[in-house]
Amino acid sequence: MGHYIENTGSETVRYLELFRSAEYAEVPLTAWAKNSPHELVAQHLKIDPALLRRLPDKKQPVLPD
Repeated sequence: MGHYIENTGSETVRYLELFRSAEYAEVPLTAWAKNSPHELVAQHLKIDPALLRRLPDKKQPVLPD
């Protein structure tokens, strides 16, 4: 089940997520959008399909290494 977390405050947020399953999978939104039919995603999100073609092929880290 997809979800999104955003820190709307000015303090650092520490987030811990627990799963009951032994398997973990992460699918970034860009990967989902890039690998789904662009017409379907564009219509669902009400965006230009050209934007989807410009999405990066590799996962972009949120925090620098």
